Amino acid sequence: MVKRKDVTDAAVKLGIKSDDLLLVHSSLKSFGLVEGGADAVIDGLLDALSPNGTLVMPTLVQKNFSDAYKTWNKLTSPSDVGLITETFRKREGVVRSDQATHSVCAYGKLKEFITSEHSSSKPRMHPYGDYAFSHGSPWQKMYDLGAKILFIGVGLEAHTFHHFAEAVFAEEIINLIPEDKKEEMLAPLVTFETRDLHTAQLIRERDEHIPHTLIRFQFGRRRTKNRSFENCEKKEVFCGQSRFLLINAKEYVDLLLEEIKTYTDEFYTNDVIKWIDKVKALNINNK
Repeated sequence: MVKRKDVTDAAVKLGIKSDDLLLVHSSLKSFGLVEGGADAVIDGLLDALSPNGTLVMPTLVQKNFSDAYKTWNKLTSPSDVGLITETFRKREGVVRSDQATHSVCAYGKLKEFITSEHSSSKPRMHPYGDYAFSHGSPWQKMYDLGAKILFIGVGLEAHTFHHFAEAVFAEEIINLIPEDKKEEMLAPLVTFETRDLHTAQLIRERDEHIPHTLIRFQFGRRRTKNRSFENCEKKEVFCGQSRFLLINAKEYVDLLLEEIKTYTDEFYTNDVIKWIDKVKALNINNK
């Protein structure tokens, strides 16, 4: 049976230090039996980080995503990404960022900084909403600070920084569009991902004054390997039956952005590729 100290020992063995900024994706079931349940896992991680570190967990809304912007409540909307995250959300002293689909909760030295300004900073267009990965979002701040990312019993399917990279690269491309062509070029984007049209409508109803895009990279659709994940530095240990895997957020995102630019046809549908080529051609001709 896994105990609180086992979690701490595993974290320390990975190289997690007391002043780290640590984002955790997790599965309680992956451990087998845990004495004390989700709270023991959280306490074990905090024991490794205290007193100067910061623990962050995603508290995403996924099960009722189509109604997320209608029903969102920072204080009561549950986390849909595992019991550990929901238990963490309810803890005294834990604070949550204010964004309907991709909020995080944090505890520790940087908790206020990490969770503030999620929906009040410069927007960055994305299918999940223009503030999900805004310039003041926790995702941007964790990237800037080189946060460590710990996967506990889960794989890359739980890796939210994929979507952050989508938003960053989409912004780079959109910024290439000459101002006099912005309206024309942004108009067709909603046709690229028809399954997200309902989401787009909900977002438009919320913020009509901000342009929106449904550019979305299709991670895994055309690739057989994740090169950026293979190439980044990784550390791994087991705790009970659960695999603990540690990477650095900035290193991974930088490698992923480089990969996106190199292997464009592995991330995009053909329509999106044609659109990006058109944007680049407009930019060259406008110089």
